[in-house]
Amino acid sequence: MLREFSSNEPRMKLNTATGLPNIEHIINFLDFSLRRGLEGKLELIDLIMTIDAHYLLELEIPHKSELINYYDSQQREDGTWNTGKKHYVPNTAHILLFYDRVSVHPKRPLDSFIQTINTWDKVFAHAKKYDRHNFWGGVWGYVFIYVVYKKQRPPWTNDFFNCVKNNFESWAYDNHQRNRVSSMFFVLCETIPRLEEVVDIAIKQQNSDGGWGFSRKDSSNVRETAQTIWFLKNFQSSNPNVENTIKKATSYVSKNYKTATFENKKLGGFSLSMGEHKLEIRSTTHGLQILTGKYDALSRWKICSNNANSGI
Repeated sequence: MLREFSSNEPRMKLNTATGLPNIEHIINFLDFSLRRGLEGKLELIDLIMTIDAHYLLELEIPHKSELINYYDSQQREDGTWNTGKKHYVPNTAHILLFYDRVSVHPKRPLDSFIQTINTWDKVFAHAKKYDRHNFWGGVWGYVFIYVVYKKQRPPWTNDFFNCVKNNFESWAYDNHQRNRVSSMFFVLCETIPRLEEVVDIAIKQQNSDGGWGFSRKDSSNVRETAQTIWFLKNFQSSNPNVENTIKKATSYVSKNYKTATFENKKLGGFSLSMGEHKLEIRSTTHGLQILTGKYDALSRWKICSNNANSGI
């Protein structure tokens, strides 16, 4: 059974004009998702997203030891995690974020894998081979492995910057690629190339319902909309339309909050899009980030100099 909601649980503060989602219902959905994850019925990344949601709601993580043991058991010999998509490095980075949040070392070190991505040429070739259609989304994983695990900028940071600058059209006009590039520049404490132009592109690509899709012509979804709001919030722009754009996008996210019933319990969360009714853990975590107004989740991993610190 799902755990009973306790009156001692902290209440989240939501920033929405459309009403407050019921915290009890959300916790029920997180419990449901956590249980399924530990039973091996969720992708590893989805289980991580349930942990992120707990942090957003300032809830204690239940079954922490069991979670750590589970992820330890899934780790490969080279230190990475096979998450159903061979060598999809971003999922390994997401899992490292979890370990770092709970101040625990992974069972196996990642040093042997890091040796295979210690130059930009190696990273470029690896991302092109294994994540061809999501190149910058893939590169996100390599950057974050260095930032989270090694506590330093990648040794190929300058080459990475130059590639981003020289391939502007490959990421600036695609919502998902743009959001991934922006989060990489954020943790590296850099300003996005041609920022005002990028902000203008994002605003012009906003759909009439207030959201954004994965690519420029896709219908809106909560995940990409939340990430675009994050981008607009964290990079200062002089564009006068930013505030209204964020307002419309936040309204779109709020409208995707839905409920369901399982084992006589009401579950609350977010669906991927307006046309979907199924609660999705990734969309729920992204939606909670916007409604709680917690846009600084990545700040703890910012690396604002080339000085290397000790890793986890």
